[in-house]
Amino acid sequence: MRLPEHFRAEMSYLWSEHTPEGSLSDFFAVHDQAAASGLRANLLKTTPAELQSMLLDLVQDPVPWSDSGFYTREKASPGRLPHYHAGLFYIQEPSAMLPAEALEVKPGDKVLDLCAAPGGKSTRLAAGIGSDGLLWANEINGDRVKALLRNLELSGTGRAIITQDTPERLAERLPDYFDRILVDAPCSGSGMFRRDPQATASWERYGPATCTPVQTGILEAADRMLKPGGYLVYSTCSFSVSEDEAMIQSFLERHPCYKIVPVPRSKGVSPGLSLAPGLEQTARIWPHLTRGDGHYCALLQKSPDARPYLATAAEPAILDDQIQSSRKKRKYPTKDAEQSVLDDAAAQACFRAWAQATFSATGLTRQDQMEQTAFYRIVQDRLHLMPNQAGNLEGLHWVKTGLYLGQVHACRSSKDRNPAIGWPVSRTASKLVFEPAHALALALEANDFRYALRLDAADPLLQKYLRGETLEWPKSQWPATGWPEGAYVAVCLDRFPLGWAKAQNQGLLKNLYPPGWRKMT
Repeated sequence: MRLPEHFRAEMSYLWSEHTPEGSLSDFFAVHDQAAASGLRANLLKTTPAELQSMLLDLVQDPVPWSDSGFYTREKASPGRLPHYHAGLFYIQEPSAMLPAEALEVKPGDKVLDLCAAPGGKSTRLAAGIGSDGLLWANEINGDRVKALLRNLELSGTGRAIITQDTPERLAERLPDYFDRILVDAPCSGSGMFRRDPQATASWERYGPATCTPVQTGILEAADRMLKPGGYLVYSTCSFSVSEDEAMIQSFLERHPCYKIVPVPRSKGVSPGLSLAPGLEQTARIWPHLTRGDGHYCALLQKSPDARPYLATAAEPAILDDQIQSSRKKRKYPTKDAEQSVLDDAAAQACFRAWAQATFSATGLTRQDQMEQTAFYRIVQDRLHLMPNQAGNLEGLHWVKTGLYLGQVHACRSSKDRNPAIGWPVSRTASKLVFEPAHALALALEANDFRYALRLDAADPLLQKYLRGETLEWPKSQWPATGWPEGAYVAVCLDRFPLGWAKAQNQGLLKNLYPPGWRKMT
Protein backbone atom coordinates (compact mmCIF):
# COMPACT_ATOMS: atom_id res chain seq x y z
CA MET A 1 0.00 0.00 0.00
CA ARG A 2 1.00 3.60 -0.43
CA LEU A 3 2.38 5.00 2.81
CA PRO A 4 2.80 8.78 3.22
CA GLU A 5 6.41 9.85 2.65
CA HIS A 6 6.48 11.85 5.88
CA PHE A 7 5.32 8.76 7.75
CA ARG A 8 8.09 6.67 6.17
CA ALA A 9 10.62 9.27 7.22
CA GLU A 10 9.22 9.41 10.76
CA MET A 11 9.39 5.62 11.14
CA SER A 12 12.93 5.53 9.71
CA TYR A 13 14.00 8.06 12.34
CA LEU A 14 12.22 6.06 15.07
CA TRP A 15 14.15 2.91 14.11
CA SER A 16 17.48 4.70 13.96
CA GLU A 17 17.01 6.39 17.36
CA HIS A 18 15.18 3.74 19.40
CA THR A 19 15.79 0.39 17.62
CA PRO A 20 12.47 -1.33 18.36
CA GLU A 21 12.13 -5.06 17.83
CA GLY A 22 12.15 -6.36 14.26
CA SER A 23 13.38 -4.66 11.12
CA LEU A 24 12.10 -1.50 9.48
CA SER A 25 11.67 -3.34 6.18
CA ASP A 26 9.44 -5.94 7.86
CA PHE A 27 7.42 -3.13 9.43
CA PHE A 28 6.80 -1.50 6.06
CA ALA A 29 6.14 -4.84 4.36
CA VAL A 30 3.43 -5.89 6.79
CA HIS A 31 1.26 -3.05 5.51
CA ASP A 32 0.76 -5.06 2.33
CA GLN A 33 -0.75 -7.94 4.30
CA ALA A 34 -4.35 -8.37 5.44
CA ALA A 35 -5.15 -7.07 8.90
CA ALA A 36 -6.21 -9.50 11.62
CA SER A 37 -9.83 -9.49 12.78
CA GLY A 38 -11.33 -10.54 16.06
CA LEU A 39 -14.23 -10.56 18.47
CA ARG A 40 -14.55 -10.54 22.24
CA ALA A 41 -17.00 -12.51 24.37
CA ASN A 42 -19.42 -10.37 26.36
CA LEU A 43 -18.66 -11.49 29.91
CA LEU A 44 -21.94 -10.03 31.14
CA LYS A 45 -23.79 -12.76 29.25
CA THR A 46 -21.49 -15.66 28.46
CA THR A 47 -18.03 -17.12 28.94
CA PRO A 48 -15.25 -17.36 26.35
CA ALA A 49 -15.48 -21.17 26.40
CA GLU A 50 -19.25 -21.14 25.86
CA LEU A 51 -18.98 -18.61 23.04
CA GLN A 52 -16.23 -20.62 21.39
CA SER A 53 -18.43 -23.70 21.46
CA MET A 54 -21.23 -21.74 19.75
CA LEU A 55 -18.98 -20.30 17.04
CA LEU A 56 -16.65 -23.19 16.26
CA ASP A 57 -16.53 -22.42 12.54
CA LEU A 58 -15.80 -18.74 13.12
CA VAL A 59 -13.32 -18.23 15.94
CA GLN A 60 -9.69 -19.30 15.95
CA ASP A 61 -6.96 -18.78 18.55
CA PRO A 62 -7.44 -16.66 21.70
CA VAL A 63 -5.97 -13.15 21.63
CA PRO A 64 -2.97 -13.38 24.03
CA TRP A 65 -3.50 -10.06 25.82
CA SER A 66 -7.27 -10.47 26.30
CA ASP A 67 -9.10 -12.79 28.70
CA SER A 68 -12.12 -12.96 26.39
CA GLY A 69 -10.92 -12.22 22.85
CA PHE A 70 -10.52 -14.46 19.81
CA TYR A 71 -9.12 -14.08 16.34
CA THR A 72 -11.69 -14.78 13.62
CA ARG A 73 -11.10 -16.49 10.33
CA GLU A 74 -10.50 -14.40 7.22
CA LYS A 75 -13.59 -12.96 5.52
CA ALA A 76 -15.83 -14.00 8.41
CA SER A 77 -19.07 -12.05 8.91
CA PRO A 78 -19.91 -12.40 12.63
CA GLY A 79 -22.25 -9.40 12.53
CA ARG A 80 -24.75 -11.45 10.53
CA LEU A 81 -25.11 -14.08 13.26
CA PRO A 82 -28.06 -14.02 15.71
CA HIS A 83 -25.49 -14.38 18.50
CA TYR A 84 -24.32 -10.86 17.68
CA HIS A 85 -27.87 -9.50 17.89
CA ALA A 86 -28.22 -11.16 21.31
CA GLY A 87 -25.15 -9.23 22.49
CA LEU A 88 -22.99 -12.32 23.09
CA PHE A 89 -19.89 -10.77 21.57
CA TYR A 90 -18.40 -7.51 20.35
CA ILE A 91 -16.53 -7.34 17.04
CA GLN A 92 -13.20 -5.71 17.86
CA GLU A 93 -9.76 -5.35 16.31
CA PRO A 94 -7.46 -7.55 18.45
CA SER A 95 -4.93 -4.86 19.47
CA ALA A 96 -7.75 -2.60 20.63
CA MET A 97 -8.58 -5.16 23.35
CA LEU A 98 -5.41 -4.32 25.32
CA PRO A 99 -6.28 -0.96 27.01
CA ALA A 100 -9.44 -2.13 28.80
CA GLU A 101 -7.60 -5.25 30.00
CA ALA A 102 -4.70 -3.14 31.28
CA LEU A 103 -7.03 -0.99 33.40
CA GLU A 104 -8.05 -4.08 35.42
CA VAL A 105 -11.44 -2.82 36.57
CA LYS A 106 -12.71 -4.26 39.86
CA PRO A 107 -16.29 -4.79 41.12
CA GLY A 108 -17.62 -1.61 42.72
CA ASP A 109 -15.28 0.72 40.77
CA LYS A 110 -16.47 3.98 39.31
CA VAL A 111 -14.95 3.95 35.83
CA LEU A 112 -14.80 6.65 33.17
CA ASP A 113 -14.26 5.91 29.47
CA LEU A 114 -13.54 9.46 28.38
CA CYS A 115 -13.41 8.98 24.58
CA ALA A 116 -15.76 6.03 24.41
CA ALA A 117 -17.26 5.58 20.92
CA PRO A 118 -17.96 3.21 19.34
CA GLY A 119 -18.01 1.31 22.63
CA GLY A 120 -15.73 -1.70 22.34
CA LYS A 121 -13.64 -0.75 25.35
CA SER A 122 -16.71 0.46 27.28
CA THR A 123 -18.45 -2.89 26.91
CA ARG A 124 -15.39 -4.66 28.32
CA LEU A 125 -15.17 -2.21 31.24
CA ALA A 126 -18.87 -2.74 31.96
CA ALA A 127 -18.21 -6.44 32.50
CA GLY A 128 -15.76 -5.66 35.30
CA ILE A 129 -17.68 -3.24 37.54
CA GLY A 130 -19.98 -5.85 39.10
CA SER A 131 -23.47 -5.23 40.45
CA ASP A 132 -22.62 -2.05 42.36
CA GLY A 133 -20.06 -0.26 40.20
CA LEU A 134 -20.55 2.50 37.63
CA LEU A 135 -19.44 2.95 34.04
CA TRP A 136 -19.50 6.51 32.74
CA ALA A 137 -18.94 6.63 28.97
CA ASN A 138 -18.44 9.98 27.27
CA GLU A 139 -18.27 10.82 23.58
CA ILE A 140 -18.26 14.34 22.20
CA ASN A 141 -19.18 13.43 18.61
CA GLY A 142 -22.93 13.31 18.05
CA ASP A 143 -22.83 10.70 15.28
CA ARG A 144 -20.42 8.39 17.10
CA VAL A 145 -22.37 8.58 20.36
CA LYS A 146 -25.26 6.79 18.64
CA ALA A 147 -23.05 3.77 18.02
CA LEU A 148 -21.88 3.93 21.63
CA LEU A 149 -25.47 3.88 22.90
CA ARG A 150 -26.42 0.93 20.72
CA ASN A 151 -23.38 -1.12 21.67
CA LEU A 152 -23.80 -0.55 25.40
CA GLU A 153 -27.50 -1.45 25.24
CA LEU A 154 -26.67 -4.53 23.17
CA SER A 155 -24.18 -5.61 25.84
CA GLY A 156 -26.98 -5.70 28.43
CA THR A 157 -25.29 -3.46 30.98
CA GLY A 158 -27.63 -1.65 33.31
CA ARG A 159 -25.01 0.40 35.15
CA ALA A 160 -23.81 2.77 32.44
CA ILE A 161 -24.21 6.49 31.96
CA ILE A 162 -23.50 8.08 28.59
CA THR A 163 -22.79 11.77 28.18
CA GLN A 164 -21.95 13.82 25.11
CA ASP A 165 -19.76 16.58 26.46
CA THR A 166 -16.25 17.97 26.55
CA PRO A 167 -13.71 16.50 28.98
CA GLU A 168 -13.29 19.97 30.48
CA ARG A 169 -16.98 20.27 31.38
CA LEU A 170 -16.96 16.83 32.92
CA ALA A 171 -13.90 17.75 34.97
CA GLU A 172 -15.65 20.83 36.35
CA ARG A 173 -18.48 18.71 37.74
CA LEU A 174 -16.70 15.48 38.68
CA PRO A 175 -13.42 16.31 40.42
CA ASP A 176 -11.67 13.39 42.19
CA TYR A 177 -14.63 11.18 41.29
CA PHE A 178 -13.44 8.08 39.43
CA ASP A 179 -11.41 5.10 40.59
CA ARG A 180 -10.21 4.32 37.07
CA ILE A 181 -10.17 6.27 33.82
CA LEU A 182 -9.54 5.11 30.27
CA VAL A 183 -8.35 7.67 27.72
CA ASP A 184 -8.32 6.04 24.31
CA ALA A 185 -7.30 9.32 22.79
CA PRO A 186 -8.19 10.62 19.34
CA CYS A 187 -5.00 10.27 17.33
CA SER A 188 -3.47 10.44 13.86
CA GLY A 189 -4.37 6.77 13.33
CA SER A 190 -1.24 5.47 11.66
CA GLY A 191 -1.75 2.12 13.36
CA MET A 192 -4.90 1.66 11.25
CA PHE A 193 -3.38 2.29 7.80
CA ARG A 194 -3.81 -1.22 6.45
CA ARG A 195 -7.34 -1.56 7.87
CA ASP A 196 -8.82 1.78 6.83
CA PRO A 197 -8.08 3.11 3.33
CA GLN A 198 -9.04 6.62 4.46
CA ALA A 199 -6.54 6.64 7.33
CA THR A 200 -3.56 7.63 5.17
CA ALA A 201 -5.39 10.61 3.67
CA SER A 202 -6.47 11.71 7.16
CA TRP A 203 -2.90 11.38 8.43
CA GLU A 204 -1.58 13.54 5.59
CA ARG A 205 -4.22 16.17 6.23
CA TYR A 206 -3.95 16.34 10.02
CA GLY A 207 -1.05 14.27 11.35
CA PRO A 208 0.35 13.96 14.88
CA ALA A 209 0.97 17.69 15.31
CA THR A 210 -2.77 18.36 15.15
CA CYS A 211 -3.60 15.62 17.65
CA THR A 212 -1.05 16.19 20.42
CA PRO A 213 -2.64 19.41 21.82
CA VAL A 214 -6.01 17.64 21.97
CA GLN A 215 -4.48 14.64 23.74
CA THR A 216 -2.74 16.91 26.24
CA GLY A 217 -6.01 18.64 27.11
CA ILE A 218 -7.86 15.35 27.55
CA LEU A 219 -5.18 14.02 29.89
CA GLU A 220 -5.35 17.19 32.00
CA ALA A 221 -9.12 16.78 32.36
CA ALA A 222 -8.71 13.10 33.23
CA ASP A 223 -6.23 13.99 35.97
CA ARG A 224 -8.76 16.29 37.62
CA MET A 225 -11.40 13.55 37.66
CA LEU A 226 -9.19 10.73 38.95
CA LYS A 227 -9.18 10.05 42.69
CA PRO A 228 -5.88 10.00 44.56
CA GLY A 229 -4.70 6.40 44.35
CA GLY A 230 -6.66 5.81 41.14
CA TYR A 231 -5.48 4.33 37.84
CA LEU A 232 -5.34 5.90 34.39
CA VAL A 233 -4.81 4.15 31.04
CA TYR A 234 -3.76 6.22 28.05
CA SER A 235 -3.83 4.57 24.63
CA THR A 236 -3.64 5.41 20.92
CA CYS A 237 -3.65 3.57 17.60
CA SER A 238 -0.67 5.63 16.47
CA PHE A 239 3.01 4.75 15.92
CA SER A 240 4.17 8.36 16.46
CA VAL A 241 6.43 8.92 19.47
CA SER A 242 4.95 12.38 20.01
CA GLU A 243 1.50 10.86 20.60
CA ASP A 244 2.79 7.93 22.66
CA GLU A 245 5.87 7.84 24.91
CA ALA A 246 6.59 11.56 24.57
CA MET A 247 3.00 12.36 25.57
CA ILE A 248 3.34 10.25 28.74
CA GLN A 249 6.79 11.68 29.52
CA SER A 250 5.42 15.23 29.26
CA PHE A 251 2.41 14.35 31.45
CA LEU A 252 4.64 12.84 34.15
CA GLU A 253 6.84 15.93 34.16
CA ARG A 254 3.78 18.11 34.80
CA HIS A 255 2.30 15.66 37.31
CA PRO A 256 5.03 14.04 39.44
CA CYS A 257 2.31 12.51 41.64
CA TYR A 258 1.90 9.77 38.99
CA LYS A 259 3.98 6.67 38.45
CA ILE A 260 4.11 4.19 35.60
CA VAL A 261 2.66 0.75 36.34
CA PRO A 262 3.96 -2.01 34.03
CA VAL A 263 1.52 -3.23 31.40
CA PRO A 264 1.53 -7.07 31.52
CA ARG A 265 3.82 -8.55 28.88
CA SER A 266 1.61 -11.07 27.14
CA LYS A 267 2.90 -12.71 23.97
CA GLY A 268 2.86 -10.09 21.23
CA VAL A 269 3.01 -7.09 23.59
CA SER A 270 6.33 -5.23 23.23
CA PRO A 271 7.92 -2.70 25.60
CA GLY A 272 7.53 1.01 25.05
CA LEU A 273 10.42 3.06 23.74
CA SER A 274 12.96 4.20 26.35
CA LEU A 275 12.73 7.96 25.97
CA ALA A 276 13.12 8.23 29.74
CA PRO A 277 13.48 5.75 32.62
CA GLY A 278 10.33 3.72 33.12
CA LEU A 279 8.75 4.30 29.73
CA GLU A 280 9.78 0.81 28.62
CA GLN A 281 7.11 -0.37 31.09
CA THR A 282 4.45 1.06 28.78
CA ALA A 283 3.42 -1.15 25.87
CA ARG A 284 3.35 -1.24 22.10
CA ILE A 285 1.81 -3.70 19.69
CA TRP A 286 3.71 -3.87 16.40
CA PRO A 287 1.91 -5.47 13.43
CA HIS A 288 5.12 -7.05 12.08
CA LEU A 289 5.62 -8.90 15.40
CA THR A 290 2.13 -10.19 16.13
CA ARG A 291 -1.42 -10.47 14.75
CA GLY A 292 -2.80 -7.03 15.42
CA ASP A 293 -2.74 -3.41 14.28
CA GLY A 294 -0.50 -0.77 15.79
CA HIS A 295 -1.35 0.25 19.34
CA TYR A 296 0.21 2.04 22.31
CA CYS A 297 -0.86 1.66 25.95
CA ALA A 298 0.38 3.22 29.21
CA LEU A 299 -0.93 2.46 32.72
CA LEU A 300 -0.40 5.15 35.39
CA GLN A 301 -1.28 5.34 39.07
CA LYS A 302 -1.97 8.56 40.91
CA SER A 303 -0.37 8.80 44.34
CA PRO A 304 -2.75 8.28 47.28
CA ASP A 305 -1.17 11.46 48.73
CA ALA A 306 -1.95 13.57 45.65
CA ARG A 307 -3.63 16.88 46.36
CA PRO A 308 -7.37 16.52 45.66
CA TYR A 309 -9.14 18.87 43.27
CA LEU A 310 -12.48 18.72 45.06
CA ALA A 311 -11.59 21.49 47.50
CA THR A 312 -10.81 23.91 44.67
CA ALA A 313 -13.49 22.89 42.19
CA ALA A 314 -15.82 25.65 41.04
CA GLU A 315 -18.79 23.29 41.21
CA PRO A 316 -18.35 20.22 43.45
CA ALA A 317 -20.02 16.94 42.59
CA ILE A 318 -23.55 16.49 43.90
CA LEU A 319 -23.97 13.64 46.36
CA ASP A 320 -26.29 10.77 45.56
CA ASP A 321 -28.98 11.81 48.06
CA GLN A 322 -28.98 15.32 46.59
CA ILE A 323 -29.54 13.90 43.13
CA GLN A 324 -32.49 11.84 44.28
CA SER A 325 -34.07 14.72 46.17
CA SER A 326 -33.73 17.05 43.16
CA ARG A 327 -35.80 14.91 40.79
CA LYS A 328 -38.83 16.86 39.57
CA LYS A 329 -42.37 15.89 38.70
CA ARG A 330 -43.16 15.74 34.97
CA LYS A 331 -46.40 16.35 33.09
CA TYR A 332 -47.96 13.83 30.72
CA PRO A 333 -50.79 14.44 28.24
CA THR A 334 -53.88 12.24 28.14
CA LYS A 335 -55.65 11.29 24.93
CA ASP A 336 -57.85 14.35 25.33
CA ALA A 337 -54.77 16.58 25.75
CA GLU A 338 -55.57 17.14 29.43
CA GLN A 339 -52.49 17.68 31.60
CA SER A 340 -51.73 15.67 34.69
CA VAL A 341 -48.77 15.33 36.99
CA LEU A 342 -46.88 12.03 37.07
CA ASP A 343 -44.24 11.61 39.74
CA ASP A 344 -41.66 8.92 40.29
CA ALA A 345 -43.95 6.94 42.58
CA ALA A 346 -46.69 6.68 39.92
CA ALA A 347 -44.22 5.67 37.24
CA GLN A 348 -42.67 3.05 39.51
CA ALA A 349 -46.08 1.64 40.43
CA CYS A 350 -46.97 1.36 36.75
CA PHE A 351 -43.71 -0.42 35.94
CA ARG A 352 -43.99 -2.78 38.89
CA ALA A 353 -47.53 -3.77 37.92
CA TRP A 354 -46.29 -4.51 34.39
CA ALA A 355 -43.34 -6.47 35.79
CA GLN A 356 -45.63 -8.62 37.95
CA ALA A 357 -47.50 -9.63 34.80
CA THR A 358 -44.42 -10.08 32.59
CA PHE A 359 -41.53 -11.35 34.73
CA SER A 360 -41.18 -14.78 36.25
CA ALA A 361 -40.33 -15.21 39.93
CA THR A 362 -36.67 -15.30 38.89
CA GLY A 363 -37.06 -12.07 36.96
CA LEU A 364 -38.78 -10.32 39.85
CA THR A 365 -35.96 -11.37 42.15
CA ARG A 366 -33.40 -10.02 39.68
CA GLN A 367 -35.31 -6.74 39.47
CA ASP A 368 -35.36 -6.44 43.26
CA GLN A 369 -31.60 -7.02 43.36
CA MET A 370 -30.98 -4.30 40.76
CA GLU A 371 -33.07 -1.86 42.79
CA GLN A 372 -30.80 -2.33 45.81
CA THR A 373 -28.00 -0.33 44.13
CA ALA A 374 -30.03 2.00 41.90
CA PHE A 375 -32.94 4.43 41.95
CA TYR A 376 -35.75 5.22 39.50
CA ARG A 377 -35.42 8.31 37.34
CA ILE A 378 -38.30 9.58 35.20
CA VAL A 379 -37.60 12.14 32.48
CA GLN A 380 -40.56 13.10 30.31
CA ASP A 381 -42.17 9.68 29.75
CA ARG A 382 -38.97 7.61 30.00
CA LEU A 383 -38.21 5.55 33.08
CA HIS A 384 -34.63 4.62 33.96
CA LEU A 385 -33.02 2.65 36.75
CA MET A 386 -30.02 4.80 37.57
CA PRO A 387 -26.96 3.57 39.53
CA ASN A 388 -26.65 5.08 43.00
CA GLN A 389 -23.04 6.06 42.32
CA ALA A 390 -23.99 8.42 39.49
CA GLY A 391 -22.55 11.90 39.94
CA ASN A 392 -23.60 15.38 38.90
CA LEU A 393 -25.60 15.35 35.65
CA GLU A 394 -26.80 18.94 35.94
CA GLY A 395 -25.73 21.04 32.98
CA LEU A 396 -24.36 18.07 31.03
CA HIS A 397 -25.70 16.62 27.80
CA TRP A 398 -26.66 13.12 28.89
CA VAL A 399 -27.65 10.39 26.45
CA LYS A 400 -28.24 7.42 28.77
CA THR A 401 -28.78 7.29 32.52
CA GLY A 402 -28.57 3.70 33.63
CA LEU A 403 -30.90 0.96 32.44
CA TYR A 404 -33.64 2.32 30.18
CA LEU A 405 -36.74 0.43 31.32
CA GLY A 406 -39.34 1.90 28.98
CA GLN A 407 -42.03 4.54 28.54
CA VAL A 408 -44.95 5.38 30.81
CA HIS A 409 -47.99 7.11 29.37
CA ALA A 410 -51.71 7.48 29.87
CA CYS A 411 -53.90 4.62 28.66
CA ARG A 412 -55.36 5.77 25.35
CA SER A 413 -57.37 2.82 24.04
CA SER A 414 -58.10 -0.86 24.52
CA LYS A 415 -54.92 -1.62 22.56
CA ASP A 416 -52.92 -0.21 25.47
CA ARG A 417 -54.55 -2.57 27.93
CA ASN A 418 -52.64 -5.60 29.21
CA PRO A 419 -55.26 -8.12 30.34
CA ALA A 420 -52.70 -9.95 32.44
CA ILE A 421 -52.50 -6.83 34.61
CA GLY A 422 -56.24 -6.32 34.62
CA TRP A 423 -56.34 -2.55 34.18
CA PRO A 424 -59.68 -1.22 32.93
CA VAL A 425 -59.65 0.92 29.82
CA SER A 426 -59.80 4.55 30.91
CA ARG A 427 -58.99 7.97 29.56
CA THR A 428 -58.07 9.34 32.92
CA ALA A 429 -54.41 10.07 33.51
CA SER A 430 -54.48 7.94 36.64
CA LYS A 431 -54.65 4.86 34.41
CA LEU A 432 -51.17 4.34 33.03
CA VAL A 433 -49.51 1.84 30.74
CA PHE A 434 -45.90 0.80 30.45
CA GLU A 435 -44.12 -0.01 27.18
CA PRO A 436 -40.82 -1.81 27.71
CA ALA A 437 -37.59 -0.69 26.08
CA HIS A 438 -35.48 -2.96 23.91
CA ALA A 439 -32.62 -2.34 26.35
CA LEU A 440 -34.59 -3.97 29.17
CA ALA A 441 -34.99 -7.24 27.28
CA LEU A 442 -31.26 -7.35 26.48
CA ALA A 443 -30.36 -6.86 30.14
CA LEU A 444 -32.20 -10.02 31.27
CA GLU A 445 -32.25 -13.77 30.57
CA ALA A 446 -34.94 -16.00 29.12
CA ASN A 447 -35.88 -17.52 32.48
CA ASP A 448 -36.57 -14.01 33.82
CA PHE A 449 -39.74 -13.81 31.69
CA ARG A 450 -43.13 -15.39 32.25
CA TYR A 451 -43.55 -15.74 28.48
CA ALA A 452 -40.44 -16.53 26.44
CA LEU A 453 -40.11 -17.93 22.93
CA ARG A 454 -36.80 -19.81 22.83
CA LEU A 455 -35.51 -20.40 19.32
CA ASP A 456 -32.51 -22.19 17.88
CA ALA A 457 -30.00 -20.21 15.79
CA ALA A 458 -31.11 -22.04 12.64
CA ASP A 459 -34.85 -21.57 13.25
CA PRO A 460 -36.50 -19.62 10.37
CA LEU A 461 -38.69 -17.86 12.94
CA LEU A 462 -35.58 -16.30 14.48
CA GLN A 463 -34.46 -14.87 11.16
CA LYS A 464 -37.98 -13.57 10.51
CA TYR A 465 -37.95 -11.89 13.90
CA LEU A 466 -34.63 -10.12 13.21
CA ARG A 467 -36.06 -8.88 9.90
CA GLY A 468 -39.03 -7.35 11.74
CA GLU A 469 -41.66 -9.73 10.35
CA THR A 470 -44.77 -10.90 12.18
CA LEU A 471 -44.30 -14.35 13.70
CA GLU A 472 -46.93 -16.98 12.97
CA TRP A 473 -46.92 -20.77 13.26
CA PRO A 474 -49.44 -23.63 13.38
CA LYS A 475 -51.73 -23.80 16.37
CA SER A 476 -50.46 -27.29 17.11
CA GLN A 477 -47.15 -25.68 18.07
CA TRP A 478 -48.72 -23.02 20.28
CA PRO A 479 -47.88 -23.44 24.01
CA ALA A 480 -50.47 -25.62 25.70
CA THR A 481 -51.35 -22.96 28.26
CA GLY A 482 -51.56 -20.21 25.68
CA TRP A 483 -50.28 -16.65 25.95
CA PRO A 484 -52.88 -14.00 26.81
CA GLU A 485 -53.53 -11.45 24.12
CA GLY A 486 -51.58 -8.29 24.84
CA ALA A 487 -48.88 -10.08 26.86
CA TYR A 488 -45.24 -9.22 26.21
CA VAL A 489 -43.15 -12.16 25.04
CA ALA A 490 -39.34 -12.26 25.05
CA VAL A 491 -38.00 -13.69 21.80
CA CYS A 492 -34.75 -15.47 22.62
CA LEU A 493 -31.81 -17.24 21.06
CA ASP A 494 -31.82 -20.17 23.47
CA ARG A 495 -31.55 -18.41 26.86
CA PHE A 496 -30.41 -15.05 25.44
CA PRO A 497 -33.12 -12.43 24.71
CA LEU A 498 -33.17 -10.72 21.33
CA GLY A 499 -36.11 -8.40 22.03
CA TRP A 500 -39.85 -8.13 22.52
CA ALA A 501 -42.95 -9.36 20.73
CA LYS A 502 -46.58 -8.97 21.71
CA ALA A 503 -49.14 -11.76 21.68
CA GLN A 504 -52.14 -10.90 19.49
CA ASN A 505 -53.91 -14.22 19.18
CA GLN A 506 -53.01 -17.89 19.08
CA GLY A 507 -50.19 -18.44 16.62
CA LEU A 508 -49.48 -14.74 16.01
CA LEU A 509 -46.91 -12.43 17.59
CA LYS A 510 -46.54 -8.76 16.75
CA ASN A 511 -42.85 -8.03 16.16
CA LEU A 512 -41.44 -5.23 18.34
CA TYR A 513 -37.81 -5.51 17.22
CA PRO A 514 -36.56 -1.91 16.70
CA PRO A 515 -36.73 -0.85 13.03
CA GLY A 516 -33.22 0.59 13.08
CA TRP A 517 -31.76 -2.70 14.31
CA ARG A 518 -33.41 -5.03 11.79
CA LYS A 519 -31.52 -7.27 9.37
CA MET A 520 -32.45 -6.36 5.81
CA THR A 521 -31.11 -9.56 4.23
